[in-house]
Order: sequence, then structure tokens, then C-alpha cells
Amino acid sequence: MGTITVRNSGEGIKREDIPKVFDKFSQLKNINHHSDGTGLGMTISKSIIEHHGGEIWIDSEIGIGTTVYFTLPVAKLISKSTDGSDKKNISLIKSDDQQFGKHIPNKILIVDDEAPFRTALKGCIEHAGYTTIEASGGKEALQMIKEHHPELIILDVMMPDISGLEVCRRIRNDRETSGLKVIILSAKGQDKEKEEGIIAGADRYITKPFNYQNLLNTIEELMSNIGRRDTRE
Repeated sequence: MGTITVRNSGEGIKREDIPKVFDKFSQLKNINHHSDGTGLGMTISKSIIEHHGGEIWIDSEIGIGTTVYFTLPVAKLISKSTDGSDKKNISLIKSDDQQFGKHIPNKILIVDDEAPFRTALKGCIEHAGYTTIEASGGKEALQMIKEHHPELIILDVMMPDISGLEVCRRIRNDRETSGLKVIILSAKGQDKEKEEGIIAGADRYITKPFNYQNLLNTIEELMSNIGRRDTRE
């Protein structure tokens, strides 16, 4: 296991509040937030790290700062160089992911207006053997669909220009894109909101925060059924 440490010298977090950092949609009141996020950042980070077999924990003191620690499994891969000497390469591995390594890479479009979330999702999906492209909003997504012809799109609902629901409707109403597989991945998780997503044309509706293995299983399932519409939740 390799351990990575990230430290800041900010206001710090009360010891009793530390467990709340990983709660979904939770933002601590004593912290100055730089944006109106959903409060999913650390929850998503925890999900990604645990998906790869690691752990994450926090140590913090008021007035001193906060330190985030996380571990990831590391394996040494030894290969012979051209001069006969051993060359050591370090790579992250997890046995559960090997089944996905056999999959021929398919192009997946990730659409979300939060860049850190796109980056995290991109890393997880590419680790599973897929090719990804990104869009930060609905208009850009529709343009990239025409230019790059992805086979599956992972789509947020709440975006500043065109909502994910409207993007989904346009995809379904266009003969050239109607067969595109769509996973809506949103923090809006009420039954009515899920129903709206399915009615708009999504093949699946997954709420944030989510289990990365479940997402990968859903991607694998939809990719194996390219050409058929599937509207199960």
C-alpha cells in the first residue's frame, strides 16, 4: 500500500465534525466554501479510493489546518529493458477490475459542469478499459456527440445552459443519435425526478453519490446491448 498525504493550513475542522466530511450533501458551517457545490466532493473521493482497494481518513485541528491521508494498492511490475537490465514500473491495480480489461475500449462522453467530478469519473472509467471524452455543459455535449459519435453518454441533470433532461430528449428525437445509450448521473434523486429522466429517454438513472462498481457494471451491460433501447431504472 502506498500512502498519499494532502495538507493545508486553513481553519481546520472540529474533531466531532470530521465524520460529517464524508456525508453526502454535507457542507460544514464553520468552513468558508469557495463555490455552491453539492457537498459530494469527499463522498465521491471516498468512493473512488475504496473502489481501488484503498482507504481515506482525515486529521484536523482548529486554527492549524487539515491533513487528508489516503492509501492505494501499488504493485511493482518488472520488465527487461533493451540493455538487459531490470526496469521497475509502478502501476495501480485491483483484481476486481481485471474482467473489464478484456473489453475493447468504447467511447464514453462524460457531461458535467464540475471539472473535478469529470476528472474523477474519467479516471475510474478509463481504468476499466474505456475511452472517454468530456463536456462541461449541454450545448457542448450535443456538439461533441455529432463530432465524436460516442456510444454511451453519462449525463448530469443540473447544468448552466441546457439541462441534462433536454439533452436527453434531443438525443432521442434525432434519428442519428436515437440509439445512443444514456446514463443520467445526478444528485436529484426523488422518485419523480428519476421518472422524469426515464421519460426523457435515459436508459438508466443513477443518483449521486454512487457505487463505482455498480456504475461500471451498468456501463458494461449497456455497452453489450448497443442498438437496443433499455429503460429499466
